[in-house]
Amino acid sequence: MRAEFFLRISLALVVSLLLPVTSHAEIAVKRMTPQLQLDSDIRAIATGTDVIALAGERIRVIPKSATDLTSAITVTGPLTGSSARLFTDLIAYQDRFFAIGIADSLTAVAISTPPNLINPDSITIGGSSPQSRGLTRLVLLEFASSGAIIKESIFDADRPLLPRSLRIFGDRIAIVGSIASASGVQGFFATTDLAGNYLAFSTYGDASTEINSVANLRTLYGGSSERLAGSNRQGISDGVILYLDGEGRLTRVVRSFLASSERSWDEVSTAHLAVGPVKRSGGQEVAITKFSATGAPQWFVRYPGSDPHLYQGTVGFIATKKLSGIARIAPSGKNAIFLEYAAKSLSKKATLKSVRSIPANSITDLTDGYAIIVDREGRSQLIPLAP
Repeated sequence: MRAEFFLRISLALVVSLLLPVTSHAEIAVKRMTPQLQLDSDIRAIATGTDVIALAGERIRVIPKSATDLTSAITVTGPLTGSSARLFTDLIAYQDRFFAIGIADSLTAVAISTPPNLINPDSITIGGSSPQSRGLTRLVLLEFASSGAIIKESIFDADRPLLPRSLRIFGDRIAIVGSIASASGVQGFFATTDLAGNYLAFSTYGDASTEINSVANLRTLYGGSSERLAGSNRQGISDGVILYLDGEGRLTRVVRSFLASSERSWDEVSTAHLAVGPVKRSGGQEVAITKFSATGAPQWFVRYPGSDPHLYQGTVGFIATKKLSGIARIAPSGKNAIFLEYAAKSLSKKATLKSVRSIPANSITDLTDGYAIIVDREGRSQLIPLAP
């Protein structure tokens, strides 16, 4: 594995998002109902033509028409066995899927006879014993919609890491996440080819930077509370956009911040529509911002809420209060809210196409036409977004 540490000093563009807040006309709210109950370990979802793939402690494939898990196919095979302990994200690509996960990495530790051991029979203790180095192994799994494994690629790191997002650009796979450092956590960006033949790996920050999502091979989104590329922290922690050169070196940073607040960008689309939490003493909000390719905010809105998620033009989050500008949203208790923005919103003006809602404590993941929520009884549920 190749580790690169690049913190190129440059003038940073700091954005405080002092723009007019977008508002929307009153729109009817569609109520959603669960399709089926899922296992509680599920962390990610992706959809193919006829099937849905679910990832967590294991990977399962179900038909889109399924109403229970009796028809689920568990992805297993001679290549993988139980090497991955947790899959954190997956993506559909043409007629197959790719999943990213983490696993223990074992190292052999020599066993020798302690010099002070009382050993009257002169028994020699030797050999070696496997010892875990922690979750330092990155597992990339390619599998068919039938559940058959196509290929597993394994890459070992020297420190524990957590992949957060997986995306494909042309013939390259991009993986972003966090990796432990001597003084905290760094963000990482890794790329490989579709066959998983190599892994180019770069890290950013020293102690308090996380990379959560990737818009393209040169633009990463996340959060940081340290100096990056000449850009100083502005809030308690800031949402950051990292711009890279062709070699993966950090050249410029755009920050989104509020005084005395914690911010980050958790997910972004390829069109630079981004979502992230805003935490401050007055409560929590969800920030939704459409950026240009160069980091200039084109429109934004913040709603009281938490747990933001994004898939293309659909934003999901948990709300407990009335949402300003959407008059018919006045939750009683926690509700999952899904805002679908029209395609023209990916230019310079936000236009809501639909609003959906369902009682829920949290959202696990969001994909094309489906979401996974945890309902108020603590059950993991698959929710279709379409009527």
